[in-house]
Amino acid sequence: MTRRGSLRAAIEALPLRLQTAEQDGDLVRDRLVPGQPPRVYRVRLFPTGLVYVPVTLPGARP
Repeated sequence: MTRRGSLRAAIEALPLRLQTAEQDGDLVRDRLVPGQPPRVYRVRLFPTGLVYVPVTLPGARP
């Protein structure tokens, strides 16, 4: 498997955002859209609520 293929497989294995009981530090993703870079987030829990912090993936284009 190519390096890009293994990264994509790892991203696909992440749970979708808002579909699991998320804990602080978890990685989650949005649905994959063909032709678009995948969006991955780290979950941060604060006393006031939940925040999704975007994660920059290696080789991702802005």
